[in-house]
Amino acid sequence: MRHVWSLLSDTCSDYARWLLALPMTHATSGCRAYRASMVDRIDLPSVRAEGYGFQIEMAYRIVAAGGAIAEVPITFVDRERGRSKMSARIIGEALLLVTWWGVRDRLAGRARRWSRDALRAPATRAPRSGAGSR
Repeated sequence: MRHVWSLLSDTCSDYARWLLALPMTHATSGCRAYRASMVDRIDLPSVRAEGYGFQIEMAYRIVAAGGAIAEVPITFVDRERGRSKMSARIIGEALLLVTWWGVRDRLAGRARRWSRDALRAPATRAPRSGAGSR
């Protein structure tokens, strides 16, 4: 099952990066850093996504506000206890929101093409040993 979650995560990440033109390696992981001053520039009460879509929305808003994102490679370890928080509702929410933002931007003539400077750390993926905490 871990391979299914890994494939799902990679596919969703690629879709979000393509549609929103995000300058990062993996849009759905929590391995990134940005300045607190950039978070202060975002209207946090208006953030709509819950679940994993929250990570995509934060990256989208940080870059749109002119901020840089550093990716910090991490290794996911297979879960030994408990269950994944992933659900059809979380996947659907992220898919709908990412699609809405991308279509809205294109209709408004704001097709985003972020500069390479928006991503300050080298874009490398850490090797994964499993789906871990997803």
